[in-house]
Amino acid sequence: MSNKLLIAKAGYNALTETNPDNLVFSSDYNTLKYAISGSYEMTNVTGNTEVTIAHNLGYVPFFICYCNDFVAQPTYYGLTEYFNSTGGISRAARAYVDDTNIYLSLNYGSGNPAITVKWYYKIFKNDLGL
Repeated sequence: MSNKLLIAKAGYNALTETNPDNLVFSSDYNTLKYAISGSYEMTNVTGNTEVTIAHNLGYVPFFICYCNDFVAQPTYYGLTEYFNSTGGISRAARAYVDDTNIYLSLNYGSGNPAITVKWYYKIFKNDLGL
């Protein structure tokens, strides 16, 4: 028998439980592991903008990214791809990665007032094999 770590849900015994649906965690299964965590603030944006941030992992990693809804609700954050249209102002935010960088892209119609957009991202060590 090999060593493993199990955490069972309330009412289940981690020493005897074999159904993974009754576990909170099991070291028998892969988990996401952070490689890089960061944030970026785009200031005084008046049109379409893209920012490149190096991660230099050498492979395409799994990642998540979110940004604030910078017009309608400044304290609301949504996962990218994100789109909203309020008061005639459309904006779309997206993020993508390759083997060396994460890209934060904002499409914000020209002629709109300048905005600030706050981005947060987590890049994981998990190689997607792409």
